[in-house]
Amino acid sequence: KELRLYCQRDIFSHLQSPVSIEVDLPVTLRRMSHADVLYRLGDLLAQQDESRPEANDYFEAAVEVEPRHGLSWSALGVLAEQHAGWGDARSFHDRAVKNSPDDFLVQYRAGVFLLERGRDIDAAVIALERATDLAPGFGPAWVELTTAYRASGERGPEAIAAAETAHRLSPTRDDITLDLLRLYLADDRRDDAITLVEGSFVGSPGYRSRAWSSVVDNDLERTRLLLAEGHLDDGEQRLALAQQMTHNTSAPAAFLQRVESLHSDLELLRFGRRYDEAVEFFNRGEDDAARTILVDLLGDLPPERQTRAIESILRVIDGEPDAPRGGPRISPTKGVSSDDIQEYNRRMARHDLAGARELLYDLQLRARPEEYEWIDRQLAEIRVIEDYNRFVERYNLAVDQFNDGDFAASVKTLEQLLAEQPEVYGADDARELLRDARAELDRE
Repeated sequence: KELRLYCQRDIFSHLQSPVSIEVDLPVTLRRMSHADVLYRLGDLLAQQDESRPEANDYFEAAVEVEPRHGLSWSALGVLAEQHAGWGDARSFHDRAVKNSPDDFLVQYRAGVFLLERGRDIDAAVIALERATDLAPGFGPAWVELTTAYRASGERGPEAIAAAETAHRLSPTRDDITLDLLRLYLADDRRDDAITLVEGSFVGSPGYRSRAWSSVVDNDLERTRLLLAEGHLDDGEQRLALAQQMTHNTSAPAAFLQRVESLHSDLELLRFGRRYDEAVEFFNRGEDDAARTILVDLLGDLPPERQTRAIESILRVIDGEPDAPRGGPRISPTKGVSSDDIQEYNRRMARHDLAGARELLYDLQLRARPEEYEWIDRQLAEIRVIEDYNRFVERYNLAVDQFNDGDFAASVKTLEQLLAEQPEVYGADDARELLRDARAELDRE
């Protein structure tokens, strides 16, 4: 029925992937050794849907016949991992690598173990790099190498090259595409990120939505960082890109709120910079230049916002009585200054949510009435981010439980999560995973 409905559609999902048809694959024939035969039989048994326990006997028989048979030691390591024998697994993988350093599968298995259970990221990177050197067309090794680079904190060209190769070899793997997208965004390769999203996630609207949201989120974080560093023009351009992206994609309401918040930051910072410039002209006696700026600012400001400070300087410039020149330099805002806004943006760019909230609480004690709305908007943004972070943490726990085969625990975690946060961004992904986990639980 599903196939029939699919064929009745006018548009069919497809993916274009360039391939080379000029392939030279030399083939050699050789007699298998007795140890190789034993290993292959054990490997066949180990890969059944219901893993056959006698596979272990074949691998042990292989190393008895040939003690330096690396593939069999490697297979024993994999079986030990399945039974949580981490110490034995480490020993078996070490012996496999020592005896068969030029076997890509041995290096790959050892790298995966070291990455996931061995807690030795540097050694995992070395093993997986060796595996990709030995078998450049073996996609899983590139996938794990990308993960290893990320675990080691590497965000350089090597990590991007590994992720690009993994994506090229497995273009329909949405998780691999997301890894490459994150690396592009971390390196601020925005154009590459957009091109990647536009050409990927065929038939996966959930993944596509998450990908576009990652691009918007990166634009907003880059904007905040630019504003914190005082690069207002660059920040305004980046914010315009983010705003355009929210119009072109189904961005969640939280992003729209952050766009408005950053627009408010930019407005206050620009006002502060222009006001300071006018004050400097005024203090140097360049009244005409100061007056030009202040009149422009006064025309752009909402009623009662900073108007008292501007009007007091204009009275002095215009020679009104009881308005003597002199006195201390006036701050652009007596409550929330441009320095305060930049410090807030610096803390948010570092993801220091607690520090940002503490600063806002301090500002509440000395803010002017017209600044309360700005502070409330920033506090609301922090709450939205914290809610989403809590969601992601528990969602990732459910994913780990699902991947470990603990479907009952995954169902429980997801049910509790959706009961507490039914409308948070990403809830649809959680519902989809919940359906899959329940289906797996029913099969059991």
